[in-house]
Amino acid sequence: MAHAQPITLPDVPAQLLDEQPHERTQFLALRQRLFAECLPGTQIEAETFERYAWALFMSQRFRLFEVDSQSQWAENPLDPAAFRLMERLSLIAAQHERRADRALNELRKLQRDRSVAAEVQNEMFTMDEQCAIPVSLPLHEMRRTHSRFLLAVQWLSAQPDIQLQFAELRDRCAQRPPCPPRPAAAN
Repeated sequence: MAHAQPITLPDVPAQLLDEQPHERTQFLALRQRLFAECLPGTQIEAETFERYAWALFMSQRFRLFEVDSQSQWAENPLDPAAFRLMERLSLIAAQHERRADRALNELRKLQRDRSVAAEVQNEMFTMDEQCAIPVSLPLHEMRRTHSRFLLAVQWLSAQPDIQLQFAELRDRCAQRPPCPPRPAAAN
């Protein structure tokens, strides 16, 4: 799908690391490697990718903090503050890992929907029809759940004798008098 405007990656996470140039460099390098692998194609995908890259970077960063806190706790295992710090850093790292996983799954869904949208537009092009498909439309899910119905409709449209039988049945049902109301159930 062609895009009218080039996608832009927000630089907010990198700005947060302005005071720490080494970590900023690490984040930008990670983001560049991930960008080459994920290849976001729309602005929504780029923003989702940015959430993924930032959450992954933060989880890696907090895992390093956790390793440092474990070594401090190992030096003094009776210190409750060191143990609490180690636990807290472990929880924060796990939270960032879950955020990264959710963002990656969302990015995958967006890219899958973009691929299906391209297929749908190609199919529509062969039928000489055009339609703008929003990026946020979950086409993959719609196509998956409705595929059996669509196949049945396509098959029925190719069977004129069955169409005639359905039309006759519909007409007969329309001519029948309505059923009398059912008596209320006694409680």
